[in-house]
Amino acid sequence: MNLIYWILLSCGLSAIFLISCPIVIRVKSKWVCTILWTVIRLEIVISEGQSHFDLYILKLRFPLKEKKKSAKKTKSPVKQQAKKKLPFNSLKEVLFDQVVTRLIKLIIRFCLRLVKAIKIRVVRANIGLNDYYSQGILTGCLSSLPRSRNFQIIGNFEEVNDIDLHLRISLWRILWAVMLLVLRFPYYRTIKLLLKVRRDMVLVENT
Repeated sequence: MNLIYWILLSCGLSAIFLISCPIVIRVKSKWVCTILWTVIRLEIVISEGQSHFDLYILKLRFPLKEKKKSAKKTKSPVKQQAKKKLPFNSLKEVLFDQVVTRLIKLIIRFCLRLVKAIKIRVVRANIGLNDYYSQGILTGCLSSLPRSRNFQIIGNFEEVNDIDLHLRISLWRILWAVMLLVLRFPYYRTIKLLLKVRRDMVLVENT
């Protein structure tokens, strides 16, 4: 019994430690993206329309093969069949249903919590446009932005574009947002509404 207790305790502590470690994303110029989480690192390099992936675990490299795009198959003509559509009166009734309003609020709050889980640590960008007139306007607008060691967005007339972006994602906040969504989701009323929509749909022949 003591052995099971210690196993469960160690698993719980390990899970808490892993969730406490944030995901760090670094994006640099020439489309080099690095994703870090504990002992796992994923490097993504995009150059000339080709992408290259490298996975590192405890500094051991595991190159990932690129997926080749398969040739598009010509689709044979499909015979048009009658489709089901929802009448306007039923659609209006569904849109003004209280469960739809609640779902919209839940989704908005869920998205806001996801946004709060992402923190921008470093933003450094150097923007250069081809048109000198547009570049002058852009440089004037960027000159009014505050600048610090970790936040610098400037313009140049040399057509040089560089970016250095560091993001940190909190897994605790994401997990909390998912838990609130799961606990507050109106399952019964949503299923009831979907069944009503399915019942009210009528066949409409294609012309």
